Amino acid sequence: AINNGKVPVVTGFQGISENGEITTFGRGGSDTTASILAAALMADHIEIYSDVEGILTADPRQIPDARNIPKTSYIEAVEMANKGANVIHPQAVKIASQYKIPIKLFSTYNNEKSTIIHEMKNERPVTGITSKTNIIYTRIYPKKDNIHKTGLNIFKKLALQNISVDFIDITPELISFIINEDKENKFIGILEENNYEFKTKNDFSKISVVGSGMTGMPGVMAKIVKALSSKDIMIYECTDSYTTISCLVKSVDEIEAIIALHKEFELGNK
Repeated sequence: AINNGKVPVVTGFQGISENGEITTFGRGGSDTTASILAAALMADHIEIYSDVEGILTADPRQIPDARNIPKTSYIEAVEMANKGANVIHPQAVKIASQYKIPIKLFSTYNNEKSTIIHEMKNERPVTGITSKTNIIYTRIYPKKDNIHKTGLNIFKKLALQNISVDFIDITPELISFIINEDKENKFIGILEENNYEFKTKNDFSKISVVGSGMTGMPGVMAKIVKALSSKDIMIYECTDSYTTISCLVKSVDEIEAIIALHKEFELGNK
């Protein structure tokens, strides 16, 4: 059709399952459709339009001085999407990255600012701050001090029920981790059915500091602790990767924590 001068309009968000059934991709699935088509057509780039001006340093609804990020790497975009920035689907970025196709994010209402996601090396330690809410913090106490067996059992049972866990911490005294609140009923059922001794706490948020430039750079964690402790915000757990450091805090402290970190890393509008 394209070779004949026609412009095909393809419905996004839909695909075929392994069983050959028509299904949907879930939230943000149209982004994934765009990347799949771009890869198949060997496109020069992908354009995605939404109600925001590309990727910002934080959620503008929480941080009024959050600024547009003109350019970012594939890995940073994936991390920010996975950690709570709902601008683009992470799978769409992964596909584009695999085929080295840049993605351009525009606002439907304003073309003055945008974000280009492409292959690049980033020198800045922190690019943005993201958050996820509705998180349950769980502590499981081992039976008969057999921490190894208890740990293996619970994680296997949760995996079989498609319940993802994060912030995993295993000690001789307890096992702790977090899950998303939408899995709470199924999760509690598994624990009670298997007679685990446990405690759960609701109303937690996961705050993530994302930046590919933090790899091998000392002092990033120190700044995070400084920013949060200056506001008397308790950090319950921490986890990190090459490009992300995430902290678990109470949901009542979420916005204040984002503001403090955004300011500490000087991410706001100049």
